[in-house]
Amino acid sequence: MLTLTGVVVCLMVIGTAAGLWLKRGGPALPQPTINDLHFPVVVFFSPTSFSVDHSAEELTTMNIQRVLMQQTPPHLIDNQLNLFQMDDLNSTRSSYTLLLNAGTGTTPVSFTLKPVRDETQTEVRKLLIGIVNPDLPEDEAAVMKSRILSAQRLTEIFQPD
Repeated sequence: MLTLTGVVVCLMVIGTAAGLWLKRGGPALPQPTINDLHFPVVVFFSPTSFSVDHSAEELTTMNIQRVLMQQTPPHLIDNQLNLFQMDDLNSTRSSYTLLLNAGTGTTPVSFTLKPVRDETQTEVRKLLIGIVNPDLPEDEAAVMKSRILSAQRLTEIFQPD
């Protein structure tokens, strides 16, 4: 009887651990670095403020105002439509240097990439559709939105006709 109780307790512990693991969203994703990104990338500072960067060098240099005025961590979408949050985005320059140049110029930055689970790519496509110029003629906007919904890479969306 003692062994049966031990087995039941073991199964309960395993079941609880598995439930917590699934509730947390599955296994933890590895911490990506800038070298894991596929360029070009789009960085979203707000729904209407974004930049397209074609290299790691471009990505690690940003407008001072975008860095100083951020209220929430920006999101980044790479060429393979992977979604990341850019945590701890900061200038690598001193506060004094930033104050002297406030409002103008660029600054080198550092950040931590945090993968965002978006298996259906709903959030990715929502962010991309949000940057379609509202002043485009309706038929051109429809083509752009259709391109966004069917694309497998950023370069498919932004390729010239």
